[in-house]
Amino acid sequence: MSDVREPGEALRRATDPTVAGTPALAETPAPIETGAGEEPRRRVGVYICHCGGNISDYVDVERVAARINGRFSSGSYRPVILRRTHHEPPTVFRYYRAADVCYVSSLHDGMNLVAKEFVAAREDEQGVLILSHFTGAARELTEALSVNPYDLEEASEALAAALAMPKDEQQDRMRAMRALVAEFNVYRWAGRMLVDAARLRRRERLSGRLGRYASDTIGTPA
Repeated sequence: MSDVREPGEALRRATDPTVAGTPALAETPAPIETGAGEEPRRRVGVYICHCGGNISDYVDVERVAARINGRFSSGSYRPVILRRTHHEPPTVFRYYRAADVCYVSSLHDGMNLVAKEFVAAREDEQGVLILSHFTGAARELTEALSVNPYDLEEASEALAAALAMPKDEQQDRMRAMRALVAEFNVYRWAGRMLVDAARLRRRERLSGRLGRYASDTIGTPA
């Protein structure tokens, strides 16, 4: 989550009697600890979010997580499960596969690869991706639910829609996104970078020639 003020309000607005007590927000600023060989428990409404930044950001996240848990917890249920420890990509992907929803709520960003990681992990073609308008990935992953992260009403409606989305629609959306991610992979990206670099070099050489021609013309006696 980019805005730590948002999760509790969005959770409140998105939660209705049919899902009350089940949504869980798994915050993973670092890998989540599990036992050897243990798979994350799948439960309705697991939101996978990545937090980044300096130590003050983590302090804010912990404070908000405690506030949300204090408001929404019931018995042994906690809506936010927050772990601060290092984890390797395979562990992250296990949580992606266990998630019903991945919400990337960037307030300002470029190409957010978390969204593509989530899509790549979903070999079961299930799960719903919600993307902020401000992620670069939103321009490519058009089958994701797109929201303005500053609009809590719109974000909460998207969360509610994601939790209620039929399996066949999830499959149709995820299949289309996985096809795009598979086609436009790191090799395609690297190839484009090389082509763009070659085009820039040619442009610079042509500009240099023009500069030399201009200098020669000015220095030539009439």
